[in-house]
Amino acid sequence: NQPDIHVPFMFNFGDAPWLTQKWVNEILTKETVQYYGTHEKWDEPYTGRIYKADPEGYIPEMDDDEGTMSGWFVLSSMGMYPVLVGDPVFQLSTPIFDKIMIRLANQKTFTIVTENFSNTSYYIKSATLNGEPFNQSYITHDQIVNGGTLVIRTSTEPNKEWGRGVE
Repeated sequence: NQPDIHVPFMFNFGDAPWLTQKWVNEILTKETVQYYGTHEKWDEPYTGRIYKADPEGYIPEMDDDEGTMSGWFVLSSMGMYPVLVGDPVFQLSTPIFDKIMIRLANQKTFTIVTENFSNTSYYIKSATLNGEPFNQSYITHDQIVNGGTLVIRTSTEPNKEWGRGVE
């Protein structure tokens, strides 16, 4: 199930991380038109957000599959997603929160700060990790557990140079 939930992050691998930022933001925050449920095409399509802040939480007939969809939402909202299971690398997108603090088991804290984010300003303009320029469309587990601060500055226009050409 959900074999395609990593797809919005694949643009990071294709030298187009701004498209990852666009599509992850669309999925997290915008309305969609859904024609199919779990078993068949609906007579009338559902129009609305995929994820909602209410007890139902999702579009009709969508289930969480042991936390898969919730996990996708939480990590993607934080601006990161582990595309390859077992690989200690998280692909980056734009967080939808101003500040995220992750308290780590080693007593350190990893903080993600998003500057200038809005419903129209969701493209990564630039980033710094611990005060140094950061031009990678991914972050490693080791970089996170070392603690520190990732600052992401956003813009209404994509920076088509940020995060490109990095292995």
